[in-house]
Amino acid sequence: MRRLGAAFILLIALFSLFYFQQSQPRQTGPLTHHAYVWQRRWDSSMQKALQDAPKEISSLNILAAELTWTRKGENHHLIHVPWKNDWISAKRKVFLSLRIGEYSGSFSRQSKASQIVLSSVDAILSRAENGKRGIAGLQLDFDCPSSKLHGYRKWILMIQDHYPGLSLSITSLPTWLKERAFSRLINSLDHFVLQVHSFQRPRNSKQDLTTCPSKKALEWVEEAASIEKSFFVALPTYSYLVHFNEKGRFQSLSADANLKRRPSNGSSRLVRSNSEELAALVRVWERSRPRNLKGLIWYRLPSPQDQMNWPIETFRSVIKGQPPEKKIELCLETSSDGLWELYLVNSGDRELRKGPRIQLSWSDGAPIAYDCFASYSWSQEKSRNSELSFGKDSGQSFVLKPGERCLVAWLRLAGENYVEATIHSGF
Repeated sequence: MRRLGAAFILLIALFSLFYFQQSQPRQTGPLTHHAYVWQRRWDSSMQKALQDAPKEISSLNILAAELTWTRKGENHHLIHVPWKNDWISAKRKVFLSLRIGEYSGSFSRQSKASQIVLSSVDAILSRAENGKRGIAGLQLDFDCPSSKLHGYRKWILMIQDHYPGLSLSITSLPTWLKERAFSRLINSLDHFVLQVHSFQRPRNSKQDLTTCPSKKALEWVEEAASIEKSFFVALPTYSYLVHFNEKGRFQSLSADANLKRRPSNGSSRLVRSNSEELAALVRVWERSRPRNLKGLIWYRLPSPQDQMNWPIETFRSVIKGQPPEKKIELCLETSSDGLWELYLVNSGDRELRKGPRIQLSWSDGAPIAYDCFASYSWSQEKSRNSELSFGKDSGQSFVLKPGERCLVAWLRLAGENYVEATIHSGF
């Protein structure tokens, strides 16, 4: 029902947009897909993530450096990308990203900040060149205030003068689209990336939260298309934890590698990217989209150590426009001494964070002993059956990724017995 609802809402929104903007040149067919590699520490798990990347991902945009501004000066951090290890397939194009924190000072070429930006570009391009890796382009990811877009353009022109053959692009926010300075900002660029995902600080713990407002994303794409410049749309795969104090007011945010402790007297909410709605967006744009929308770039490529992201199986489904399937199986294993073990198996392509209610029954007698795991408890026991309920207040976390299985219960029975396990309908 949730999948049908998400697709229906998006299609209605799209038809409404078509009614008012029929003059927009459009195209149909498969989208191109790209992914950000937003990794600050590269290790062997990152190598596996790159190897497992779906074949549909035609290019990677790699975080190469971060530049932030403090009261004491700049803080420049270069990311050590292991270019010489051949982890990245030569078949995929590679773009580099320079992340720049919010800045409101002088943008003149002679300013210290401008020279730091230029030296940062020099450093990341030199590292890639030393690693014998060809770079398709550079992207600036700058937290620029809307009022400073005219100054941002000076940085762009400065970099283009220094590297005249370099393909340069930027990330942009939907709020920039209405600014007069935006069209001039992107005029000399190869393309821009419209970022339709973000975190909006909630007023309280009861407010609806999302990583990407799907209906708004459709509207923003149509608005961006009217500028008549090639662009890509950045969509989210990540989750974040929002922490509230005991009064339900916003306290802090945990995302990416920055996982803060849950407040002792407050509450936390996990906000996940809605895979059903995002798959519906893919389907909508494959049916019809602005001609200057060149593809989707996903933030960020899933990796084994990234706990705040989709599993790779979910990612593969969504980029095909297919809602990930929730599929659970039960596996019973027994031994000659009357021990029966019950396993929950995730055979779908989406992560499970809640277990189903399970009915256990056996042919004769009562269990000699039994126990439960993974947030399950025996909520009812009769002579020949028991019910396993997934507990809300057990204090244990439960995450079962695609392809994984976990032991949820065991029981020992006397004599010859046959055990059956079924999942309650409606899960």
